[in-house]
Amino acid sequence: MKSINKVAEFKTEQSKDKNNNTKDSIFVNTEYRLQRIELRGILYIEGMKDYLKIVTPEKTILTLQNFKGIQEILPPDEFVRIHKSFIVALNKIENIERNRIKIGKTLIPISDTYKIAFYNLIDKQNRN
Repeated sequence: MKSINKVAEFKTEQSKDKNNNTKDSIFVNTEYRLQRIELRGILYIEGMKDYLKIVTPEKTILTLQNFKGIQEILPPDEFVRIHKSFIVALNKIENIERNRIKIGKTLIPISDTYKIAFYNLIDKQNRN
């Protein structure tokens, strides 16, 4: 497992271009393989006990990676943690109502712990 994680980190670093621009995909461990996931396709990531569920419009991928590990490889200006069990893609948010985010048909709660940072990020994006 440690070897697979090292390969995944190496592949993630390789996906950055030489100018250190943001990457367009990540590799995550799923079953007995490394699965490439396009960042622009990720709707949200949900924590499920020991697993993370990465949801895209086409499929759902389960990985043993933890939240801290996935947050380190996701671009912070594109993804934000809004709950102890959820990270969302900012560009996939359809609306925000009563501390819930709607992405597709899914309503995701915004917890008090992450609420201030999330709304500050939204405010910052509105000013840019």
